[in-house]
Amino acid sequence: LKAKREMFFKYAKEAEYLDPAQCFRNSAISTAMGHVPAMMLLARLYEVGNGTKKDRGRAFFWYNSALEAGDKLAAYEVGRCYAYGIGTAFNYKKAIENLQIAIAAGHASAQRELDRLVANRNARISEKSFSTAMRLLYEKKFAPAKVHLDLCVSLGNPKAIYTLGCLHEFGVGVRVDKDYAFSLYEDAYRLKFRDPRAVYKLRVLKMVR
Repeated sequence: LKAKREMFFKYAKEAEYLDPAQCFRNSAISTAMGHVPAMMLLARLYEVGNGTKKDRGRAFFWYNSALEAGDKLAAYEVGRCYAYGIGTAFNYKKAIENLQIAIAAGHASAQRELDRLVANRNARISEKSFSTAMRLLYEKKFAPAKVHLDLCVSLGNPKAIYTLGCLHEFGVGVRVDKDYAFSLYEDAYRLKFRDPRAVYKLRVLKMVR
């Protein structure tokens, strides 16, 4: 059985670019015999629709089957599927868990994918929280606005950093602390935020007064 499934997998690999349909048939046979590398190949063929009709649900099934069969590197593909909603529902927690398994197994791209996923999530949280902070400032609800700004600052949002600097420079809802304000401005500038004529700063002050 081992020799036969390896033989069909070999045939599949040889036909991968020359005859995709033959590649699909041989990888399916090898997969049916329990060959884990063939599961990964079959999943990829289903995902891109090479040699068969595109079926991302089946792709996810076989990536996950390879992982369950002991291929820890397959956790990268499973994590990627959860991260992009490929063949399954988007699930941030499961994406993180599987990418971490792949990192531990030595997958070359897993850390980069994990960093991208976390960065995108933080950007969405920061954007939403900053919007809430500005609405609260407009409503003169300074304490809850600062909570949201602090969250945005922790996530590296340059506009939020600059806005918090404005509040500290002029004592809006917080104590006046110009040294801290200017350190925040410097942080915002370092992150490419620009307000050369203080137009944005004046807009913030007008909004909160």
